[in-house]
Amino acid sequence: MPLRMEMKKKDVKGTLFDKQTQLKVVTHCRKLNVYEQNTILEYLVYKSLNVLTDSSYRVRPMLVNYVFQGEKKIDSVQKFAFIIERTKYMAERLGMKNFKRINYHANRTNIDHMNLVDVFQYMIGNTDYSVFKLHNMKLVVDPETNRFPVAVPFDFDWSGIISAAYAKPNPMFGTKKVGDRIYRGFELDAVKLLQVFDRFNQKRDEIFELFENEPLLKKSEKRRVKGYLEEFYRIINKENAVYDFIKVSRSLEV
Repeated sequence: MPLRMEMKKKDVKGTLFDKQTQLKVVTHCRKLNVYEQNTILEYLVYKSLNVLTDSSYRVRPMLVNYVFQGEKKIDSVQKFAFIIERTKYMAERLGMKNFKRINYHANRTNIDHMNLVDVFQYMIGNTDYSVFKLHNMKLVVDPETNRFPVAVPFDFDWSGIISAAYAKPNPMFGTKKVGDRIYRGFELDAVKLLQVFDRFNQKRDEIFELFENEPLLKKSEKRRVKGYLEEFYRIINKENAVYDFIKVSRSLEV
């Protein structure tokens, strides 16, 4: 569940939040521990994309104390949450600016980065995104050229790797469960896709270690995620796997 943290510049001057006035905070949506585990997993999904590319939202973990003061007693609970980098600062970090354009086809973006994003979404089992509709995607662009914007995804809680209780399969794809993977990329060049697969193979250990080394993630979740990721790596390392991806590539944005 996203919250917005608002701060006054004078109150955060010289602190970790210096010059920040608003930050998006993602936290649990219900008190049960499973929802906190979902939040931890989404944080690690963001970190996984950070491993693969700098053109991604940076995140920072938090432990938040929530205090409810009722008429008869004060109740409190501590839960994991994380802060997401603002689009403005993400774009500035990359030397870019926000590119607010709807109905913009993914093939007109930086295609190498788009290929990586599409395979990443396949890895985590996420279909809940669209460049064309700017759904769970932001575009940033070089202010000098204003061409080939970079598509940066966010909001991964409906992905199979998280498997949240509230997530449902998208009826548009005919999948039976959230964890079923669908490749939604457009690339038809085998060489370019192989380069993306190579990138994922190079970063394999770092991605696995993110989940394995997270102390707040339950062992059962670590085992489930490990199996889910291992399945992805078996798929992309099959003989002629790249052509299996090309066969299901799209031509039109939906």
